[in-house]
Amino acid sequence: MKSAHIPVLLALIGLALISVYTNPPTYAQLIDGFATAGKQAEAPLVSLSNLRPSEHEQLWSHAIENPASVKENLQATLPSCNSDLSGCEHNQLKLVALREGKRKKEDDTIQFQHTTAKIAAWNLAGFGGISDKRVEQQVKGLALLDAEIVALVEINPFSVLEQLKEGLGKKGVVYESVILEQENAFHIGVLFKDGVVAENPRLLPGSDLNKPERRKAFLVDMKVGAFDFLLIVVHLKSGRDSEEQKIRDEQAKVIGSFITNRRRDDREDILLVGDFNMIPGQDVSNFHHLGGDDRMDFLSTWDLQDRYSHILEAGRANLLDGFAISRTFSTEYIRGSLRVFPMHWAMNMGREKFRKEVSDHLPFVASFRIDRSRD
Repeated sequence: MKSAHIPVLLALIGLALISVYTNPPTYAQLIDGFATAGKQAEAPLVSLSNLRPSEHEQLWSHAIENPASVKENLQATLPSCNSDLSGCEHNQLKLVALREGKRKKEDDTIQFQHTTAKIAAWNLAGFGGISDKRVEQQVKGLALLDAEIVALVEINPFSVLEQLKEGLGKKGVVYESVILEQENAFHIGVLFKDGVVAENPRLLPGSDLNKPERRKAFLVDMKVGAFDFLLIVVHLKSGRDSEEQKIRDEQAKVIGSFITNRRRDDREDILLVGDFNMIPGQDVSNFHHLGGDDRMDFLSTWDLQDRYSHILEAGRANLLDGFAISRTFSTEYIRGSLRVFPMHWAMNMGREKFRKEVSDHLPFVASFRIDRSRD
């Protein structure tokens, strides 16, 4: 938007809002008013999706700072504003813009304004497909988790990730997503909040041992604040017999070799998360190969001793999921922050009910420093 147009646009918006004070518009009419005012000012915008974040703030601040009656009128048009949103008006505008269309990724994109960020991983239990009813429950759980980045496995069908994103958006929790289709029903994807960068998604060749019924590791280059890292999300072969363990060994060798070569050439941090289908203390060879040439620190093995993430049908539980970070040059992880998020408690559910209605896995979540690069 040209700076010369802004005063005209602001004046038109202010006059339009004041003129309807005695007959408050609907929120949809208010949004249409912004777009119409933009056209009248000959600014190059068709909807709020074309506004830059700084312009959102400038327009909205002008509206609520001119006279008190305008502010009251604006607030009257937002009866459905979620109570858990801070800075309600600004967030509502941003949400509408994101729903209308993806905001342009320009140099002045919103930057992450925190010193720490939460990164989570969760198995959605997609065996047999995830019903709409379960998606609704998973949306509730993810909103409570509220992590900046969430790695998800067992996405089935492929469209579930978009359903989750839309459901979260309705709650005011806005995510973008990245996913690539696997050769079988179980897919791997990532949700990430505004201000997080996710680039170059790819599948690691050979990590499924060239068997279409298995999953390839999913790789994404990510940056949140000043913390940039390679995210590797895995869903290894399940099963407790020796044959399954041998298959995991071979998958782990492919992934571990990639990690070893990557760390030899690059000091960038690596996060390795997902459903390892490996139990600490039992699947020793799996962990040995997956860590490459002793390149990874398996945080979940040490920080979550005597905890569980997988809920079995018989009521027992174990720690099948994993969370690891590259051992050297990685100082962003906040020690002791990794935990199993008790989503069933947060949703006021017992463990068995949660397993049936939401997932048979609980998420991992950890906190990282993002205020400066530490590589």
